[in-house]
This record gives sequence, C-alpha cells and structure tokens, in this order.
Amino acid sequence: MKAKGARMPAQENRILRLPEVMRLTGLSKATIHRRYRNGAFPEPVRLGPQSIGWWRAEILEWLESLPRAGAGTDDGGVKAHAHG
Repeated sequence: MKAKGARMPAQENRILRLPEVMRLTGLSKATIHRRYRNGAFPEPVRLGPQSIGWWRAEILEWLESLPRAGAGTDDGGVKAHAHG
C-alpha cells in the first residue's frame, strides 16, 4: 500500500464506504469481507463503533495490482488454478 506520510489531494484520497468499494471492484459485500479477513484485500479503517471504510488510494492500488485477464492461463484461455 502507500507509504505512510505520502500525501494526495483530499478529494482524491478519501474514504470510500462499502457500496462505492463494491462498485469500483465489482465484488460483492461477502467477497470483500472474506478477502480482507484473509489478507487479500486492503484493510478497512474504523470510522466508528459500527462503521468502516477504505482509503480510495489503497483500493485503486489493489485494483492495479491484479493480474490482467489472460495472464497465467492455459491454452484454452481458462485460468489455471488448484482446486482445494
């Protein structure tokens, strides 16, 4: 993620709530929560006792880190992965 102390304009690096994170990533609520619990998604920030959000810059950085479609595929264009 971004180095601590790195600054972005306030409107650019703002806190995103879950519906906006879902729109940006195309992931469901359950998938987002499962991935951040497993360390495969940016960790949310606590906004209140029952409120969380994500830094926009961290979500965009995470999206940019994803492999491109077709990367790591076999000859049939299907992503090769282990089942289990």
